[in-house]
Amino acid sequence: MFRYLFGLVLLVSSPVPAQVNPYPRQTIFAEAGGNGLGYSLNYERNLNRSVAVRLGVSWLQVVEKGSRKKQTIITVPLTVSYLINFGSSPHHAEIGGGINLVYGSGNLTEFNRKTDVFPNLTGIAGYRYQRSDGGLMLKAGFTPFYGMKTLTNNGGFPFAPLGGRFQPWGGIGIGYGF
Repeated sequence: MFRYLFGLVLLVSSPVPAQVNPYPRQTIFAEAGGNGLGYSLNYERNLNRSVAVRLGVSWLQVVEKGSRKKQTIITVPLTVSYLINFGSSPHHAEIGGGINLVYGSGNLTEFNRKTDVFPNLTGIAGYRYQRSDGGLMLKAGFTPFYGMKTLTNNGGFPFAPLGGRFQPWGGIGIGYGF
């Protein structure tokens, strides 16, 4: 009897998929402007359908025209975003924030040939196109940053290329989700 039951179970059993991934878990993208300032290469991990964390890196070299003084700037944006989904549509609103670590080294005025770190708060308010099954990702948004008084370099300077602590900024990005 046991053999017949075992045989019957083998005949009627079939593999069952455990869970289908309903959204891309990871996205790699390049961004012009945005939280990385000039440009950045980024890795983003979706924690669930609506929350994503991101790590990026950017490298810029700035040369002052008249004096030929140089400044190397490396930025590392670390952000968390909330994606507002509109049903099954690939269109999303993106709202988020985080910190952008700006490393500066060179001989422009306030650095005096020193390497320094400027942590800045950064925000995200924008649009994202990304299908739930992955593939092409496009984004555009307003990405301001703020050099807080308590988040300055050792000399007391915030990173403020446009003159003030609050810096309005924006960016566009293209990437691939999988």
